[in-house]
Amino acid sequence: MAGWMKVKGFSGYEVSDKGEVRKADTRSKVRCFVAHDDSILVGLPPEDEKAPVQMVGVANLVAAAFVGPKPSNRHAVRHAVRHVDGTPQNN
Repeated sequence: MAGWMKVKGFSGYEVSDKGEVRKADTRSKVRCFVAHDDSILVGLPPEDEKAPVQMVGVANLVAAAFVGPKPSNRHAVRHAVRHVDGTPQNN
């Protein structure tokens, strides 16, 4: 069974440790898309209702929820989510 955590910055949505995204109130899963680089993206409405839907990498949502926020970029170091098996579609 998957563990679910709230998605930071997108109220009303949850992400699982298996890489699934759902609406918290209805528990209906949100449709994901495959990007040109084979990563999995999902379109989520930001908390500011006037802002457009944001395409967000599911791997980034999983990492933020289960690992923690990205380190600050104080020294111009670029941080990225890496997949253990090298396959971007395996979240």
